[in-house]
Amino acid sequence: MVGSNLNEQGTTQEEIDNLTMALDYDDLNLSLSKMSDNENETTMTRALYKYSDFLLFLSIEASGDVINYGYNNPQYNYNLLFNLILIGAFIPFLVPFFFACIFIGYMIFLLFKFWYKLHKKRLRRKNKR
Repeated sequence: MVGSNLNEQGTTQEEIDNLTMALDYDDLNLSLSKMSDNENETTMTRALYKYSDFLLFLSIEASGDVINYGYNNPQYNYNLLFNLILIGAFIPFLVPFFFACIFIGYMIFLLFKFWYKLHKKRLRRKNKR
């Protein structure tokens, strides 16, 4: 998408090469795992930092090739593929949310079940009198 837009604007291949050379993960030095040197962090926090760091590395390193490919092949439309990759990248964040919703729903079900049994006992006591 970016490469085909640059092609439509009349950008030269030399400008594209300069743009993709500027996208370097090591030069940006944005590693989240380097920013989190706290000894008290949990395993889940470290795993989250590593996963976020991986997504950052993948997006920066792949963007140069994607821009070049889009510039050389402006006739293709990759909106659907881009959306699928974006959804796939965030599925690991959605899984704990899904299980939390199931857990909360089950707790609400148990609460209603308990309330129903309590209410049923009160009605029996009231009818016996």
